[in-house]
Amino acid sequence: MDADSDLRAILACLGLLETGLQDARIIETEDWRQLGHETFILEFQVVENRPNRLRSRDYLVKACVVGTSGSLHKTLLEWVERRHHLQRLGISVPNLVGTGRALLIEEKIPNKLYSYIHSVPNEQTRKRLIQSMLETAATLHLAGYNPISLHDWMSRGNDVVLVDFGSDLGPPGATPPDPFAIFRLIMGHLRLAGSIEEDSLQSMRDEYARLLRSFEVDQYGMA
Repeated sequence: MDADSDLRAILACLGLLETGLQDARIIETEDWRQLGHETFILEFQVVENRPNRLRSRDYLVKACVVGTSGSLHKTLLEWVERRHHLQRLGISVPNLVGTGRALLIEEKIPNKLYSYIHSVPNEQTRKRLIQSMLETAATLHLAGYNPISLHDWMSRGNDVVLVDFGSDLGPPGATPPDPFAIFRLIMGHLRLAGSIEEDSLQSMRDEYARLLRSFEVDQYGMA
């Protein structure tokens, strides 16, 4: 088997390429770079030359470079478990392709949420993103997450996607004492991006408080 055949077999095994498709290639779109203090990433694209169209999909390779749990691989496994926990909570995360020794491959999410909200032309989409952002924040709080940073929330265009499962997010635990800590973090990022009007802040705060009460009733049966 030649190198190209080996590559196609690997891509098919990972689910990145349709089995039997011959004309496909990988293009490295951005070399390794540091992303935060725990991670290096490499960006690549899988391009398939189909009969009627050219299909391309973007992915990331993430390498864990700081072992906060005794080893790099154990730290990465904690990240993977954390992302699965968020999925069970109904929070959107990138599609996970596969994992290795302190490495993983995942879907690349194209838009930085806070600046994207500012630039999106459709008002209904903007409102939907803000609502999803508030729902995500309330869900995180009630699940016991107490993140120190939310700067890298992303979007596919119509959703809110969490992509960082390391120390910025931290592990779930007892519900943090300040229910508005996460809300203040996301409001700070929206302000920096110019994506919020100050006169809408109170209505967003009221909606977040309503979501906390509603989700708490659903979760614990407390009125």
